[in-house]
Amino acid sequence: MNCLLQFRNKNHFEAYSHDLVLQLRKRVLMIFFMGVDFIVVYVIMLATRSTSIDSASKALVYFRAAMVVLGVVGLFLIMKFNQKLKRFLGKLNLIFDLCVMISAATFYPLTGGTSVNDLDKFGVYMWAYSNSLCSVAIYFLFAHWWMKMFTAAAQIFFFLHFIIRDLENPIPIAGLALQGLALYLFGIYINEKFERIHFLEKRKIYENYEALMKIFDDISQGIIIIDQQYHKVYANRTMNVMFEKDLKEDWRAEGLFSELQVKSVFPPVEVVMATPRVLDSIENTEVHQFCFIVN
Repeated sequence: MNCLLQFRNKNHFEAYSHDLVLQLRKRVLMIFFMGVDFIVVYVIMLATRSTSIDSASKALVYFRAAMVVLGVVGLFLIMKFNQKLKRFLGKLNLIFDLCVMISAATFYPLTGGTSVNDLDKFGVYMWAYSNSLCSVAIYFLFAHWWMKMFTAAAQIFFFLHFIIRDLENPIPIAGLALQGLALYLFGIYINEKFERIHFLEKRKIYENYEALMKIFDDISQGIIIIDQQYHKVYANRTMNVMFEKDLKEDWRAEGLFSELQVKSVFPPVEVVMATPRVLDSIENTEVHQFCFIVN
């Protein structure tokens, strides 16, 4: 990987992003429940008339509601036609991230939403902290780690413009804001970096496994790997041909040796070997030698 966390191997990038459809399903559920929560809270506020909302703030609320509806509908359509849109899923994910960034942006200095001026100091702290939690929750919708960083930076600098313009001494609050932004960007970057390192380690194990499976498929002896319940975990090509099994078929090893006389088994498995064909030698029976591995 380089400093932008781009994979040097194209195959690694494709493998890392192969679950785009699964990501879309996760995001559909998240945006659906976030939308329901947003609507419930807004209805309660209107019903109780607990806050004054100006026309600009109402327009922003309606815009966000429309974005939620379009997002859910769009993601459902993408999942339905994911095979036809497979090669465009990366770009569609980016478009969705841009929509989330725009709809999640807070324009408080321009649109109030909640009359913060009517709140006491404790109320302002609670309002700010609650909005921060909402922002963090929305950031889970982003598929691209750098979009999370860009959105947070854009929002912070939007606020800082008004802070610097309106406050007599903006240095304390500006310093705190930049400190928080730096910690957030650092945390996002390091988390993404180690996720990709973890992926590369698993990918290396998978590639070694694939190489071993290819070697096993090319040898003439039959090899089978089973779990403790005698379900097939892996059987090489020779084993499947020997027992006339389909490569993708799921079958159990119990009673397997009733079909032939076994010459040797490693390691010894008493339960599986306790069959008449194994215990009694039968003349004129085809003899096979294979490796039997218990996982």
